Amino acid sequence: MRRLAAAGALNVTSLSEALLNLLTLDEMTAATGLSRSTLAKRRCDGTGPAFFKIGRQVKYDRADVDAWMLSRRRTSTWTANDNTGKAVTA
Repeated sequence: MRRLAAAGALNVTSLSEALLNLLTLDEMTAATGLSRSTLAKRRCDGTGPAFFKIGRQVKYDRADVDAWMLSRRRTSTWTANDNTGKAVTA
């Protein structure tokens, strides 16, 4: 951490703020309604939100979770969606 701060890549204030915005796995399940195992599967296949692996803990940045949830937004249940806001017909 000191090396990054000394290099000017990240200052201590922004690091502290970033750490405060990290969600635990339990907070993530409460926020999304997804189970721990579903989140684990999505981490493995890359379909979930970006995450941090800190030691043995998994943490999610609140901004990444919000962006991921917005990307899941749909206007119809019967068409595929490429997450750009435009419906894709099969």
